[in-house]
Amino acid sequence: MKIPEDVPVKIGEFESEESGITAIFPERGNITGISQRGGAPGTMGTEVLHPMHRKYTSVDAVVFAGRSIFGTIAAMGVIKALREEGKGLIIRGRNIPVVPVAVIFDFINDDHIPDESWGINAFKNRGKYFSIGRHGAGKGATVGKVLGIENSSPSGQGISYLEKSGLYVMAISVVNAFGDVYDEHGKILAGARIGKKFIDTSRYIIEKNFEIGYENTTLGIIITNAALDREDACSVAEAANNSLAGIIRPFNTSYDGDTFFTMAFNEKNDDIERIKLMAQEAIRESVYSIFRNSGSMRQ
Repeated sequence: MKIPEDVPVKIGEFESEESGITAIFPERGNITGISQRGGAPGTMGTEVLHPMHRKYTSVDAVVFAGRSIFGTIAAMGVIKALREEGKGLIIRGRNIPVVPVAVIFDFINDDHIPDESWGINAFKNRGKYFSIGRHGAGKGATVGKVLGIENSSPSGQGISYLEKSGLYVMAISVVNAFGDVYDEHGKILAGARIGKKFIDTSRYIIEKNFEIGYENTTLGIIITNAALDREDACSVAEAANNSLAGIIRPFNTSYDGDTFFTMAFNEKNDDIERIKLMAQEAIRESVYSIFRNSGSMRQ
């Protein structure tokens, strides 16, 4: 899916047969915030994005990767490529790229560990295009794991774009959730199943004994031209994070590493509640794009 020209980011992707990496590269200065609501996040370099930390640090990329904590090895390739291009904070004459990283657990059929070439290739592949579905960081994603990965449903990465009166919000998600994904009418789109029949994960947990593993995470990023400070950027990320509880159930469990970002380019002043509502709609549509053939890039 082509990234709209008014959104100053490029996307870099690389994938193996079972996993992959998706990197978002801003083309100008930004304010980036974070929301971590899942109980088991896998991240690197994210602390600086929280309120009360460095207020005006601009990120050079945000990286989503598979292979759990080993995905940070792939992210190092992005960091090294950015350094060679001269990106990052200049500290004592050295450029230090600012690159928050969040990972998903997608060890299903093999134990292959990524290397830095994944990130280097993602950097080389960056452009104005995003692959919806089982690509990039979403290559090995699944949803509905209460009966184990073998009884889950395939998932992936998605995207959505909204624009109203000059304010735009673009959302990217990687959905590797423990819970089931529901449509607007309460019907399960993807989730835990017995054979071809979906079960209701929430009801199953209430009624039965079960075992659960640390194999789950939903990642997301809101990209907008809104003028936000660090606290507002975190608030928008949190609103997007919260909104998925309506379509992924259960969500933000102790075993999910749900982590969301907001990257703001500070071009248009607008009401923060309007921005949050647009972010919530966009992130939901990005999830739906994974499971619908038509995608969801729309005005």
